[in-house]
Amino acid sequence: MTPLQNDPNEPTGALGLRFIGFDGLKVKGITFSKAHLRRLMSRHKFPPPIYLSQRRMAWPEHVIHAWMEAKWKEAQARETPLRDVEEYDGAA
Repeated sequence: MTPLQNDPNEPTGALGLRFIGFDGLKVKGITFSKAHLRRLMSRHKFPPPIYLSQRRMAWPEHVIHAWMEAKWKEAQARETPLRDVEEYDGAA
């Protein structure tokens, strides 16, 4: 499948929105279990899904990308810069 083709497991709406199902989250690197995703959603730490039917839920792709970007920025703000290697060698 080329990058321009839609994944048949990710429905695309009439407005051009792409929806990502649970398996699509794994492809994007979000490998949480369904139970853990439910816990995160109940704590408002992961976006809630849209129910496409009674049993089928999915997330708009742009919402997942925004969540991933926010998590990346949060991690970057938390990290401390690496120290000079010489400090660890006792040369400093």
